[in-house]
Amino acid sequence: MDASLLKVLKLANEQRLCVDMSCTTCGGMLFATTVMRLLKKRGYETTPVSLGRISNQLRAVWLQDTTQRAVLTELKALNPNAIEEREIEPAARYLIYSAYSTLGLERVESALPSECFAGQVLVAMKAHYANVQLENARWIEVRATERRARAQRLADKQVRHAERLEKKKKRDAERLRVS
Repeated sequence: MDASLLKVLKLANEQRLCVDMSCTTCGGMLFATTVMRLLKKRGYETTPVSLGRISNQLRAVWLQDTTQRAVLTELKALNPNAIEEREIEPAARYLIYSAYSTLGLERVESALPSECFAGQVLVAMKAHYANVQLENARWIEVRATERRARAQRLADKQVRHAERLEKKKKRDAERLRVS
């Protein structure tokens, strides 16, 4: 059952198809179109697509609930061997992320049990996201600490400057009295 999707995912790796949703050139739509054609052949109801211009209309078809539920069904049945897992993981991540962006995390988690390959990829994606969030929080804290230290140094410098000015005023007043 999963041979066709596995074939498409392996093809994406072999032909180096873009599987980056944030790609500013194509958004991975050539890969998405290939998957949609596979879904159509497999009997899922999807809007017919052509490989013509990659447009917002095509992106809208790709991000429909029905298309993404079909993708999740196919991903759940996917059972690659260990070598294939490494080859197809980026494309699988693309599919899982596009389903997440359309359906939400709860629906994707309920559709992909952690025992299946796609479920394991989802678990790894969530762990990666948690690590990125943790690193971002650390980075923000480091920057905040640096800003506080910089502000304290500036305040200390201003206090020293004010003290120097006060001493200068006293010296000047003393000189005026003496002269």
